[in-house]
Amino acid sequence: MLSLPKATAWQDLGDVTLLGKIGAADPRESGSAHMVYEIILQTLGWEEGFALLTKMGGNVRGFSAGANAIPTDVVAGQVILCR
Repeated sequence: MLSLPKATAWQDLGDVTLLGKIGAADPRESGSAHMVYEIILQTLGWEEGFALLTKMGGNVRGFSAGANAIPTDVVAGQVILCR
């Protein structure tokens, strides 16, 4: 409906057209979010991984206190669901 690009990989979430459309949890509050960010850093390395996390963070609508809030935001149409 929004004609957004299809996001199928972590790198796709850094696309500027997704500005304000991404939901994410604060890694200080969510263990699962912390692990996702850690896996990205371990897989891509510090420089490439942190560059990606920075791009993704720029597109995040807001960092929730827990990952459990994101499905509620998706249902409410506040953020997109990526598969």
